[in-house]
Amino acid sequence: MRIAQFVSSGTANGATRYCLALTEKLAARGHDLMLLHRQWWEDPIDLPGVRIEQSEFVLPEVTRVMKLLREHGTQVLHTHMSGAHGFAGLLKLVGGPPMAATCHSRHLQPHWMLNDLVFTLSERSARYQRFVNLVPARKIEVIPTFLGCQFFEPATPAERATARAALGVGPQTILIGQAADIHFDKRQSDLVLAARRLMDEGLDVMVALKGADHDPIEGRKLEAAIAGAEDRVLRLPRDGRVGAFMQALDVFCISSGREEGPNVAVEAMSAGLPIVSTQVGRMGELSAGGAAALLTPPRDVEAMAAALRRVALDPALRQRMGEAARAVAVVERHADHVVDRIEAGLLRIGRGAGARAAA
Repeated sequence: MRIAQFVSSGTANGATRYCLALTEKLAARGHDLMLLHRQWWEDPIDLPGVRIEQSEFVLPEVTRVMKLLREHGTQVLHTHMSGAHGFAGLLKLVGGPPMAATCHSRHLQPHWMLNDLVFTLSERSARYQRFVNLVPARKIEVIPTFLGCQFFEPATPAERATARAALGVGPQTILIGQAADIHFDKRQSDLVLAARRLMDEGLDVMVALKGADHDPIEGRKLEAAIAGAEDRVLRLPRDGRVGAFMQALDVFCISSGREEGPNVAVEAMSAGLPIVSTQVGRMGELSAGGAAALLTPPRDVEAMAAALRRVALDPALRQRMGEAARAVAVVERHADHVVDRIEAGLLRIGRGAGARAAA
């Protein structure tokens, strides 16, 4: 089948890595893939056998992209992220091919009704699509997955020492980290405020935040939270060195107010890190009943501080949670059954459109 994947991001976030991994796996199964993406700011995309094209997913490009689809002979579109979803809706209105969309986050967007198939990562997301965006239940398929995650090995003592020395972090300091672009959904300011409760109690705690400045509002909240503790909060740029970053940490913290996965949780778990997280996305499933992750209500700084305090003061607990987290990540790593289901869905709507056209 000839499949076009659209992803409206220029950076390798979770949704983009999901899209790239799926594109590679579908191409390996013998399908003819075209990938359309925004201007790319990371390392060049290398997907053997896949046609790579670029678009900003704006109205003036509809004619050009329709021509690309005709040249490719696209039988079905699969979209990722809001810009791609909306743009594919425009194509559908002017005679574009059948389209499927993966819901990586929840937003009120009426154009979801135009999809022939919607993949959601959770039952909660499926309910949102059904009752908020009014997508018929028959068009929704729930496929929980962390496709596209990076997987790491737990750090050896030597690797840990090297990674911490590179950050200027002492061996006794409890280093709490998060890897995500600064964004109002990620609420990094809540993490810093929670950690400052521990600092004020005299605990040797530091916070390391790895990610680009994406949202000026959350950026200002974060600056206010850090003020007066600049020497205890490390700001690190977005780059490809996530594995080395994980090696330096004692605890990984997710402070989000809203998530679908999140992918980074499984990445941190694969590195053998204990998790403190808000109760978002699939974290309830990943927590293994509290063995691998301690969960707190979103936007509850005091509850997060209490959970961080608990793991900071108990090295044996951190060890047990890290081992349990690693076991969870190993199970989540195998994605072939996920690709089977996505492939089957794309084939179904593509062939259904072909049959209707023949009739």
